[in-house]
Amino acid sequence: MAGLREVTKQVERNRVKIIFLAPDIQRCPETGGLDEAVKRLLDTARRLDLPIVYALSRRKIGRVLMKKVPVSCCGILNYQATEETWKQLTEAVTNAREQYQLKLQQLGLDTTEKETQLDTPAAESIATPSVKKQPVETDTLLELMKLSLKEKP
Repeated sequence: MAGLREVTKQVERNRVKIIFLAPDIQRCPETGGLDEAVKRLLDTARRLDLPIVYALSRRKIGRVLMKKVPVSCCGILNYQATEETWKQLTEAVTNAREQYQLKLQQLGLDTTEKETQLDTPAAESIATPSVKKQPVETDTLLELMKLSLKEKP
């Protein structure tokens, strides 16, 4: 399923297995704006211990989902028949997170501080370059999404 509202709805119902979020979501700090919706989604996902993958741009996620418009996030409800790809994806995400944590430690940044300051532009600028340097994760994501789309009637 695609779109911030749909993904949030399904996360709250505890149906989503993993969330893919575009790192280039536009900022909208007004009350009730996009920033609050994204924060609510991330808080709910973390509370439920759902994996969150920051990968692809809004335009690329839209293309993978065969949409004509950019898509900010999507969620996977069921990964049956793609277990091998799912396993590769989870391993790639785990490795990328470990490398990211290691880079944060090398830079002298506290990882808990980064999570609490997600709304600051500095935290976003730290996260974006490390995601773009992970082509294996992106390739695996594309394969998983393509396989799930092929399975639909």
